Amino acid sequence: MPAPPLDQVAAFTRGLVRPGGLGRPLVPALAACLAAAIAGLAWPVARPPVPEADVDWLAAPPPANAGNEDLSAFLASERWGISLAEAGRAAAGAAQPAAGINPALAALGFVGVTAIGDAFAALVVADGRIVRLRAGDALAEGQTLAAIDANTATLRTPSGEERVLVLFPPVSTP
Repeated sequence: MPAPPLDQVAAFTRGLVRPGGLGRPLVPALAACLAAAIAGLAWPVARPPVPEADVDWLAAPPPANAGNEDLSAFLASERWGISLAEAGRAAAGAAQPAAGINPALAALGFVGVTAIGDAFAALVVADGRIVRLRAGDALAEGQTLAAIDANTATLRTPSGEERVLVLFPPVSTP
């Protein structure tokens, strides 16, 4: 469809701005829609009331029977394939060093290795907590962690003797 001549566009525009020029049927409908949209955006939105119990749930005191609940059914449940009692017994048995693990690592409470930027740190159990030890940190029996990398830890005794421990045994292939 060819574009209307420029004089027709100018005449239409002049008809809109002249007094009484809103006589065309489309213009009042568009003006009403625009006014309704502006009014809808300006209209305040009422929020649903929030029950008082939901507002202060963090500061609410624990229920009076907290800690006195009967958890025997929960402890006996096998929702995850094993009861909590069985899991506790399995965890107690797993606390013993597995066969093939370096006994010196077990004596240190070695758990694993973690990377800190470009350096490594040993994860060991100390006082019932897992702590991160970097090169230069003190260990049990007066030893010092002289160096650690992804698979070896170098321990220094108080006399200055160094001993390298392999952290993870090589994987055997058939």
